[in-house]
Amino acid sequence: MSEIHAAIGLSQFRRLEEFIRNRRRIARIYDEEIKRIDKVTPVKIPPEMKSNYYKYVAILEKGIDRSTVKEELKGKYGISLSGEIYELPCHLQPIFKNLYGFRGGELPVAEDICQRQICLPVFVTMTEEQAKYVVDSLREVLA
Repeated sequence: MSEIHAAIGLSQFRRLEEFIRNRRRIARIYDEEIKRIDKVTPVKIPPEMKSNYYKYVAILEKGIDRSTVKEELKGKYGISLSGEIYELPCHLQPIFKNLYGFRGGELPVAEDICQRQICLPVFVTMTEEQAKYVVDSLREVLA
């Protein structure tokens, strides 16, 4: 790491609690608003855990094509969903598939979840209005 990158990192680290607090605020808005959408369920954080909401993960109802949802959100509403946790489950990542010969169908739950999960945008300067716009747009796409 260069000196300038280290200096930037240190300045950002001093604001870490603020960043996490803001991400949690957006997650609470998403949690509350998504309750009104039948076709998507947020991933629940266990009560004994605390998330920094680096990503806000939700699961689409079976039968909904994730790529269509992403395309419509981007095309109609200007919303880009952040990168999924894993588009392919770990056992189907090329390195594991090639080294160990894993094939599809061996871990059906992981494969299903990876195909249906989306990550709603979360960033430290996100406003309540922006979060509600994301959810309203998602509701329209899923309608």
